[in-house]
Amino acid sequence: MEYEFENNYMASEEMIKEYINKIVIKKTIIFGWSVTIIGFLFGLIFLKTGDRTESIVLFTVTGITLFTVLLIPYMTYREYLKNSNALNNGELNETIIRFGDYIAIKEGNINLTVEYSQIIEIYNLKYSYVLKFGKNNSILVVQDKFTKGNFDDFKKFLINKVNIEIKWAYSSFFLLIYR
Repeated sequence: MEYEFENNYMASEEMIKEYINKIVIKKTIIFGWSVTIIGFLFGLIFLKTGDRTESIVLFTVTGITLFTVLLIPYMTYREYLKNSNALNNGELNETIIRFGDYIAIKEGNINLTVEYSQIIEIYNLKYSYVLKFGKNNSILVVQDKFTKGNFDDFKKFLINKVNIEIKWAYSSFFLLIYR
């Protein structure tokens, strides 16, 4: 296959954490914090109206929800590393992504091809570009790690191939604690 762009990189901890926090678990964290805040407010309302038992139950459930929300990023990161180690026999391998008629990905002994028509969302992060294909699958492209072609030409090429608007993945107020 003739390819126009090649991106080679070793995934960094910052890159993986940013991807997990801003793409993978963002909606879960926002929902969890929202439930925690609402639960706390209702607990206060029940406490002021004299429903001590209901407020204690609500504060307990809210505390468990808060504890879970705080653990989700760490558990997700640990699970990501566990799965990555299992796939690569515990080795940290370079990721090589080639873009041509299709996208060819190689990481250690794993090879994967993806058609451009499979890409459903594109996100621009600080450390990487995320090409989502499917609900839980993504390709991370590092902007300054092109060994063939350059990032500016790659963006034009990608937009031409997929015709999808590039989204900026911002940190929400609820994600500030996970930096």
